[in-house]
Amino acid sequence: TDLPLPPLSKLLILPGYAYSSESCIKFRQLSIENNWDIIVYHEQTYELLRLGGKLQPITKNPDKHFLCSPLGNTFEESNSTTQFRILNVFNSRPKWSVKETLRTMNTTIKIVTFHNPPYTIVTNRTHFTGIEIKLIRMIVNDIPHVFKILYDKGLPSLSPSMTPHKTVSEELMKPHGGSDVGLSSLWLRLYRHDVTHSHSQQCNTFIVKKPTLYSENTFMFQALRLEIWILVGIVFLTELFLLHKFQKRETVSSFNSEPKMLIAIRTLAASSILKIPSQKYPIQRFILIQWIAFCLLMATCYNAGLTTSLRFPLLTSDIRNFDDMVKYKINWFDETDGVKNYLKSINDTITRSLVKLYHSEVNKTLRNSKLQGNNYGFRACCLPGGYVTNLEGIEANILENFRIIPKCIFNNHIAIGLRKNLPIKSVFNQKITRLIQHGLVDHLYREFSLRKRSDVMAKLSSSDPMKLHETLDLNKMTASFLLLFLSMCIASMIFIRECYLKRKKI
Repeated sequence: TDLPLPPLSKLLILPGYAYSSESCIKFRQLSIENNWDIIVYHEQTYELLRLGGKLQPITKNPDKHFLCSPLGNTFEESNSTTQFRILNVFNSRPKWSVKETLRTMNTTIKIVTFHNPPYTIVTNRTHFTGIEIKLIRMIVNDIPHVFKILYDKGLPSLSPSMTPHKTVSEELMKPHGGSDVGLSSLWLRLYRHDVTHSHSQQCNTFIVKKPTLYSENTFMFQALRLEIWILVGIVFLTELFLLHKFQKRETVSSFNSEPKMLIAIRTLAASSILKIPSQKYPIQRFILIQWIAFCLLMATCYNAGLTTSLRFPLLTSDIRNFDDMVKYKINWFDETDGVKNYLKSINDTITRSLVKLYHSEVNKTLRNSKLQGNNYGFRACCLPGGYVTNLEGIEANILENFRIIPKCIFNNHIAIGLRKNLPIKSVFNQKITRLIQHGLVDHLYREFSLRKRSDVMAKLSSSDPMKLHETLDLNKMTASFLLLFLSMCIASMIFIRECYLKRKKI
């Protein structure tokens, strides 16, 4: 029986996996040699069916040759207005897989990409790797394919305004001699291309410094804050005033020949039992009482303050969101002005303030030196699991002191770009879904984050509970303790020597 041709949105007649007139001639030759009448491509299931039967035109004077139709929703031949219907269709004929179709047509998938770590890491035109390179090789491992590597520079066909991402986009749009698959990791606007399922989501945010000890070198003296030194100064000035008053009343001439503090120490040391001098010696009595009380007060204050510092150390600013960045004026770097220009388009107080904090620094050495301070961060791209990219030129030891702000400026869905109406889209989607379910994408993230190159990928956390034993420098702490202990020993030796000399004189 005669079967009417289904709507073109569901059923297309096409010359296999072909784009050019040469491949159409090749397919026509194959159809004659194998006695094939028609090949039907189902757009919904993305399968090629080899059907028997004949093609009978409904209108008069049809093109008697084999119909070559491009991949699309219309027939673009000399008789494109001719309607057809299929006669004597035998659905028992076997289906063609994409692999069999490409092998029969002797067609190779062309994949275009460029150096874009960690998705594509290009050493030269023959040696390249990366997350998306490994993904695409897992997907097309049984399909003929070839890579075309673009470089950021040295492309004579590109104008200075063309970026590598735009170049990949143009490659997928070429009607002849273009590429079939594009790897560029960023596909924000996809109206001109087809894309696969997103294999990841990229969050654009900022990386800022973790809270650290306010001053590692003076941690032992954090308890001696400014207000304590003010009190010490007031006590010292009061002491000088009282000494001046006592000195006017004192008539003993010997007190004028030697420092009064030394006389007070010797008087105390000369006593058989350490005791405060009698009222006959008002200056020594006052000095010793004030000295002992002051030492006890400072020792108690320092011990209490040191205990407090050990439990609640003084830390730098804890930056957790964009508001904190604006509050503490955290400047940030970026490779280009793209994110800054995007923030300018947002009418918001915080985003306008973030734009003012943007700094452009081309010198990587100078950028690393600034990042070691507490008031600088940088814009980075974060993947699920705390993996961070866009780290080119940043030293690994600097990254250890940074963390992620858990909020995104905007998100990118990372997918593989395809030529429009490519019939292998379903194959890519099925394999990508399978790779994600089996955890192979996360495995690639871990693999590239463990590499030594800092510009590939690193794993950071967005919330780090502050642990003092992880932030203290034990060498500096030990040195501070030894310095204090040595000072105490020297003071004790001087005191013992004064005691010995005074007793010897007596």
